[in-house]
Amino acid sequence: MEKRKNQSIWIEAGYELFAFEGVEGIQIERLARIVDHNKSSFYHYFGDLEGFFADLVKQHVELTDRYNDELKKITTIDPEFIQLLVDFK
Repeated sequence: MEKRKNQSIWIEAGYELFAFEGVEGIQIERLARIVDHNKSSFYHYFGDLEGFFADLVKQHVELTDRYNDELKKITTIDPEFIQLLVDFK
């Protein structure tokens, strides 16, 4: 459980960096500073950048699936759709 929590910290930070800066924004040392962990924990959880990017893609697919599931339930623009956009910004 703790391992998954620590991986999530890296993934969330990487996902945000990727959203704002693209693949060029993903640098292990920079991520380590952001999440306040050492680089060796990155390698422990992901192996390398390729493994990390694979997990980022999994995260994106999971979020997209959740978004689509919630979108199907919406019947009004205001407030339901607006709230969905806020929730998945």
